[in-house]
Amino acid sequence: MMDCNIFQTNLPTTKIPLTEKISYLLHAVEQSSNAIVITDLDGTIEYVNKKFCQLTGYSKEEVLGRNPRILKSGELPDFIYQELWQKISSGKNWQGEFHNIKKNGELFWDFTSISAIKNEHGENIKYLAIKDDINARKKAEENLQKTEQKLQQDFILAGKIQKSLLPTNISTPFFELISFYQPYRHVSGDTFDFSASKSGKKLIGYVADVMGHGLGTALQTSGLRILCHQILTERIPLSQRVKTVNKVSGSCFTEDSFAAIIAFEFDFIAMTLTYVTAGINSFLKLNNKKKSFIKAPGPFIGMLKDIDYEEHKIPISSNDVFCFMTDGITDLMESCNFSIKDLPDLYLQVETLVNSNPCKDDATAILIKVK
Repeated sequence: MMDCNIFQTNLPTTKIPLTEKISYLLHAVEQSSNAIVITDLDGTIEYVNKKFCQLTGYSKEEVLGRNPRILKSGELPDFIYQELWQKISSGKNWQGEFHNIKKNGELFWDFTSISAIKNEHGENIKYLAIKDDINARKKAEENLQKTEQKLQQDFILAGKIQKSLLPTNISTPFFELISFYQPYRHVSGDTFDFSASKSGKKLIGYVADVMGHGLGTALQTSGLRILCHQILTERIPLSQRVKTVNKVSGSCFTEDSFAAIIAFEFDFIAMTLTYVTAGINSFLKLNNKKKSFIKAPGPFIGMLKDIDYEEHKIPISSNDVFCFMTDGITDLMESCNFSIKDLPDLYLQVETLVNSNPCKDDATAILIKVK
């Protein structure tokens, strides 16, 4: 049978005298990395440790017999202090942040925990405050906030620059054009451009949507916009222009990014519309209150370099209305029934749809009415 005494030891136990225990405790408190304050029930300071003096700039002699309100900067409202006293006087703990003031007038942050010291009867006899220096954390938070504010300002500026590059609405004896442009945030992954001949008899343009959101996507959109300029200027078939844009688009996109484009060319003498889809694969046509979506599949820009794009041509008539748009609007338009009186009326309906839609996406459209 196993002897139960095998786990017992004959080593003598050493009793630490009470005075020595108190000495250890005092050393621990004095050498603590937290500032420690002990007050009487009226808040008069009876003890502070070395860290308190380092944190506040006051010597022990300067604070003993005084109230901790000497650190008060005046930034905290009075109700915070009232709540503090109500809690600790009822025996509860209080925790919170103080933006206090040092002896030299410098402000500093500390996280303070205050509790009552009780006697053997459970009565409050003193108050103990433990202060943690959080200046470094607050400084880091302040720097982060400044960085975020600067980034927000950069976003706003980038958005203004993006918008300033967009063409303005035009009207000729042959057509009327109104554009709608609403970034989800300050900057957009959408862009568009168009150009009319001097006589107004021809109109060339495109709408583009780069995948993603944010400043990086906005920069890609700006690069794509430069590439797409040849859609407006080259004298080769529209499909070849889009193909060229796709071939050289590698400078704008990473391996996992791409763009969607629809390019169009109106001839108001021949009364035809030529278009090429490259990811934006549909557009809206309205005539005599009839709504129809014209669809044609086309591969995205930036996914495959050497690929052909198909060119489509349809006849147009006076009073035809066309809406070339990004997917932030397309899905809404497909599920909506509406009639229009004129182009500004269509613009208002598009705006209403976008603003009432919970979907968070950039929204861009070019609205064209044939005269």
